[in-house]
Amino acid sequence: MKSNGMRKTVAGLFTALLLTVGLTGVDYSHAMTRIHPSSTSFCTGWAILGLGEYGAAGRTDVTLSGGAMGSPKVLGPSVKVGIVNYGNLTMSGSSQIFGLVYLDSMSSYKLSGGSTISGGSPVQGAATDSLLGQAATGSLSLTPQATTLLASPQMSIIIKSPLDSMTQTGGSGEYVLDLRDLMISNGGTLILDAPTDGKFIINISGTFSLSGGSDITLSGGLTASSVLINVLGTGHDVAISGGSSVAGILVAPGRKITLSGGSTVNGELVGGGSAIVLSGASKVIDPCAP
Repeated sequence: MKSNGMRKTVAGLFTALLLTVGLTGVDYSHAMTRIHPSSTSFCTGWAILGLGEYGAAGRTDVTLSGGAMGSPKVLGPSVKVGIVNYGNLTMSGSSQIFGLVYLDSMSSYKLSGGSTISGGSPVQGAATDSLLGQAATGSLSLTPQATTLLASPQMSIIIKSPLDSMTQTGGSGEYVLDLRDLMISNGGTLILDAPTDGKFIINISGTFSLSGGSDITLSGGLTASSVLINVLGTGHDVAISGGSSVAGILVAPGRKITLSGGSTVNGELVGGGSAIVLSGASKVIDPCAP
């Protein structure tokens, strides 16, 4: 592990290099990496969780909207969708949740256009309110744990084409990437590589977006439950569009999350902005077993 002085020196050198090449195609992981022991996954137990008052917006709606381009789906071995504190669930255009839905007592829901919840009507009541509060608190506990690892200065990964695609290689334990922006477009790919006992934490303080068939993929035995994408504070919406895909547990307590254009999250979505929106043929595939 580098000393603070060495970390600042290396980070400064890479900052200059990144400005020269336009922030693309550069491996600067050694300026941003620390290894920490860990024995648990980052699974929250919720395929989608709207944080409501526990997030920045006070209310987080969840919307699944189908249409001519297809219908969104939420899938997995044990799917749960939860909405805390007044947030509403709206499903249209043959949208499907293959699991259970838990709503705050003050929340409402509306299903139209042949939309379905395989587990039946949403569960509500005092016990559910307590369950959702515990879920929100547990999910948010991931954020301070991750941000205690936050380095300074932060840099960005911006991949604008397949030619800029890069691999970040970790090892056993937790491998941390501290970023300002993570933006991938036009079919670019970020590959996270680590063994089965490895884990990635990606802290993002600025923009997180994927578009145009771009991907965050895993290799070397790394699984989606061992990747935490921690989007900090308020700011631009988290936007995954155009048939892009992300593998990992995505937690954004202060941001709206949109998943569109047939995009896929192989993981979980936890958001505390105004809404979590799935449209078109987009999917959330929760890999976490109970």
